Parts: sequence; C-alpha cells; structure tokens
Amino acid sequence: MLTLTEVQNVVLQHGVAGLSQAISVPSINIHLSNSPKENLLQVLYHARDWALKLLPRAHIDVLHAENKTPVLHLCIPASGKNQEDSVFFYGHFDKQPEGPSWHYPAFQATLVGDRLYGRGTADDCYSFYTAVLCAYLCRQYNLPHPTILGLFETDEEAGSADLQYWLNTIQQENHYSPQHLIILDLDGPTTDRLWLTKSTRGVLSFDLFIKTLTHPIHSGQAGGVCPSAFRIFRTLLSRIEDRKTGKILVPECHSVIPERLYKTFQKTAQIHTVLSYPWHENTKAQGHCPLERLQNVAWHPCLRVLGLDHIPSTQNASAVVQSQLKAKLSLRLPPNIDPQKILHVLRNVLTQSIPHECEVKIDNAHMSTGFLAKDLDSTWFQTLTQLNQQLFGTEPLYTFQGGSIGILHSLQSQFPNALPCMTGVVSPESHIHGPDEFISLSYWSKLIFTLTHLLTLPTRTQNAS
Repeated sequence: MLTLTEVQNVVLQHGVAGLSQAISVPSINIHLSNSPKENLLQVLYHARDWALKLLPRAHIDVLHAENKTPVLHLCIPASGKNQEDSVFFYGHFDKQPEGPSWHYPAFQATLVGDRLYGRGTADDCYSFYTAVLCAYLCRQYNLPHPTILGLFETDEEAGSADLQYWLNTIQQENHYSPQHLIILDLDGPTTDRLWLTKSTRGVLSFDLFIKTLTHPIHSGQAGGVCPSAFRIFRTLLSRIEDRKTGKILVPECHSVIPERLYKTFQKTAQIHTVLSYPWHENTKAQGHCPLERLQNVAWHPCLRVLGLDHIPSTQNASAVVQSQLKAKLSLRLPPNIDPQKILHVLRNVLTQSIPHECEVKIDNAHMSTGFLAKDLDSTWFQTLTQLNQQLFGTEPLYTFQGGSIGILHSLQSQFPNALPCMTGVVSPESHIHGPDEFISLSYWSKLIFTLTHLLTLPTRTQNAS
C-alpha cells in the first residue's frame, strides 16, 4: 500500500520541479496589473508539458479565446475503474502582484527546509500539480482511480469572470458528470489537521452617493443651514447597522445556522481561540466567546465602509461644507441569503424618507452568493478521518469561511450531483497575497497522500450524516 514516504519522494522528485517552474512565470492576473496575457499562456503550457512527461496518455489542453483568459483542461482516463466514474479538480494559475517586503525572490522558487517560497505556491498553482501527482502515484503503485478531470483558470484573483464560459465550453463537448468536486483553493486556521470547508459567506458591495449642494461652501456661512453630507451618511448607516454593537438591523440579512451544523461550529470555535489578530493596544474583539466570534466572522452579516470620496485628508482640510460624499460599502451575508434580494431591500431602506430631501443614489453594485456545501460522501469522510488520525493524530474538522468564493456556485450548478470536497494547504502562516508566500512540502505531501487514497474509493456512495 502507498506510504507517506513514497509520496514525499515523488513530491521532491517531481512536484517541486513542476511547481518551481510555475513560480518562475510572473502570471499575475491581468486585471490586477499590466502583466501580459502571454504570461498566463506560458505558465499553462509549462504545466501541460510537465504533466505529459509523467502521464503521456493524459489529455491536457490549453484553451484560449479572444477576450477570454485562458484555462488548462485536464482529463486523465480511469485505471482499474469504470470510465464513467470521475472526479473534477478545480484550481487557478493566476497570481496576485508580488507586492513589497519579500525576503526571497517572488518569481524564483526558493526551497528553505520544508518551505518552498514564491508567489503562487499555495495560492493556487499547486492544485494542478496535486491532481497530476495523485494520478501518477495511482499508476506507479497500481492503485485504481476514476477518470480525473479538471479545469484550472487564470482569472480567479479578479473574480473568475470567464469561468462559466469555459465550464459551458467543455460541457458542450464532453457532458461530464463527476461524482465529486475537489476544490483546492481553500484554507484552514491551523496545520495540525486537514480542514474541510463547509461554507462561505456571500457579499454585496455598492457605492452610496449623497449630494446636498452644487458646490462646497464656507462653513461659517453655511454651517447649521446646509446639511452635512457626512451627517446624512451617518444617519443612513444607522438604518443598517447598530453603531454600538455592529449588529445588522435589516432582518432580511439574517438567517439561522442549521441545527445540524451547530455542533460543528462549536468544535471549530475551540480551534479559532488560538488565532491572533494584529490588535492595537487594548482593543477587544466583538463577541463574548469563541463560538460567538466564529459565528460573527463566518455566518452573521456585517458591514464595512471600504472607502470614502470627497472627504479631504486632515492635511488638506479647510473650513467648508462639502457638497457631496460617495462611500463604498461592503456587506457580508450568510451563506444562504440571496444578495440580489438584499440589494433591493437596501435600496428601499437607504433611498426612502431621505433627511433634508437631498439626493441619495446606489450604484455600481457587485455581489457574490455564499455557499453551503453538501455533506461529503460517507465513505470518503470515514477514510479521511482515519487518514487524518494516521497523519496528524487529530480528527478532520470543518471550517466556515468568512470570505466569498463565487466559483463554488458555478461549479456546483454545473455539476449538481457532485459532492464537494473543499480543502487546501493555506494557513494563516502561508502569507498568500503578502510577502514570502510559501507552501509546506510536508503538509502538501499529506494532502496528496490523503487525496490519492480517496481516489481509490468507490465514487457512488451515500452522503455523510
């Protein structure tokens, strides 16, 4: 039977070389920088050529079209199993800009002990190499595996605008119906176990525009007569958020956590007590206990003011009543709340009975629906639990993401019968989006070891309870 040592050897022999090549290409998302589209194509061709050396009979295509970001389409035929049994991997090759303060070259792989440094290591180039190495290990050690499918995009960091187009394209030709989705762009709060993501929150952002005057006017002449746009802004915000507690006051933004998830929340909350935030001096957290704080960050709605226009800096401030204000607002929503409906509700809340009858508008709305995953296959979960005990001495736990990942709905809608297995190598220490991003080779090896064993299991069983 396959051992962890054998997996580690394959990771060192083949995985590091492939991933290092991907790191060397500055495949920065083209919507976040002036990076050329050619870099995206280059990293995909490098990955394809690397994989075909290990699996010559695999079908791996770089797909590109005008005005679309390219993708890598993977199909590895089943071995020792029915060709109709399949799993579908998702990941991405585009990267965040390198940013400042790196101790190692951002686009040159640097191996220091167990850590391989470089932009895109953990977020998320490793996902393609994981899928290929799992298949390679099955072939090398005569382990049965289903058909391994995958789509690896190059626009995740800017919202995956082209993902649905490419999913439709490959479906029209192939009619895939995978039993499992393996999505490797997720993270966990610790590295003492493998984590499974159960949910992500939705998000709704929009610009709130307030105009009271045609132009600014001296505050000595106008103060007390011309209403302050900032005061009106505060008044409108108080319709949405309790200014003392931060609780969202719009009932439609709330939903109850399903009873079947409550015990899981309690277990995960105990782990979250070890997390640290960069508190300044004696600042205290919202929430009275770990469970309440986890619910606040992963399920309950919350509001943030992301930006303000037409408010001078303190250095440039002068004695005038400003004529207008524009704010960028972001509202995180529970996984099972439709942000489109909330936008309609907020338009009514914010644009009716306006103080002083000034102009208030909402525009430039963007949204992403949250996601609540179906239960993992029971056989897979039992095996994952056994492997987690073997590798870490702990049980696997579910994590509940406070952020939003729009691709999850796209994938589940495309493959409605598939059960999602959402995991990844990222922890708070991985520094994704920051300097010195890295992947732990030992943790990566344990993930590959686990996924390889899962691929050998039956693909048509019952959901876990």
